[in-house]
Amino acid sequence: MSRHGGEQSPLTRTRLVPPVSRIARFVEQAGDPYSLGKNLLKRAQRSSLVKSNITGNKLPPNSNGIHFVLAAKDVNVGKF
Repeated sequence: MSRHGGEQSPLTRTRLVPPVSRIARFVEQAGDPYSLGKNLLKRAQRSSLVKSNITGNKLPPNSNGIHFVLAAKDVNVGKF
């Protein structure tokens, strides 16, 4: 048992978790023309961008959702 629960693989020592649903559904998209400029270096900036689109009713609130931030070629994005 790992300290986080679940079994561990003896080879990789990673936690084995139950499978996730194989169904993904695209719900909404929102455009945001450079509201934070051309530098999204920090994770907090990308998070802020998603949050502002949710509070501005451009994206639906969903605590189980996954939000992707796609940037134009000329936007500098930091490491994830």
